[in-house]
Amino acid sequence: MNFFLIVLGYVFMGASVKYVDQVRDARVFDPRWGWLLVLFSGVLMAFFMYSDVWSATILVALIAGNFVAGKIDALEFKTMVAVALLLPITASLLFDTAYFTQTLDWFVFSALALAGLLDEKANDLSDKKKLHHLVHFFFHHRVFTPLVLVWFVVLSILPFMYLLAFLGFDLAYTMVEKSSTCAGNRSLE
Repeated sequence: MNFFLIVLGYVFMGASVKYVDQVRDARVFDPRWGWLLVLFSGVLMAFFMYSDVWSATILVALIAGNFVAGKIDALEFKTMVAVALLLPITASLLFDTAYFTQTLDWFVFSALALAGLLDEKANDLSDKKKLHHLVHFFFHHRVFTPLVLVWFVVLSILPFMYLLAFLGFDLAYTMVEKSSTCAGNRSLE
């Protein structure tokens, strides 16, 4: 799959996920745009999952880790996940292909799902407890998943472009979080 399409798609998905999260939590963005982003991101995830084995492995693992962590709790996120999972499964059934389910790399999937779960639980801990600043930074910025991805790239299991795509996802996620914090502070003044 095209490098730029994957990286830009992951950037868009990362920004969209945080935008929707901030609509719910910080109430600084327009919820109507949130629903549009939910639907478009769900379709984009579905497209990547159906057409690209590594994206399927990464995205389904992230969904699984977040699901187990209890982070897929809002209607918007449930809708995004439903769209993202049901479209490729339906397409596989309609076109008699088992691509989506049989080609996942289950080792990479398991490691990334566990890393995603650890990231979410550690992030929750960093929000609630006084931790040493280095531990707080590590937990707050959800570094388990990127470290696992780096390891898979170093071992030549995962192509480098997926690490870049995921880092783009994370960067966009963080940028939307920072911009919403600024917007929230301005609305309080």
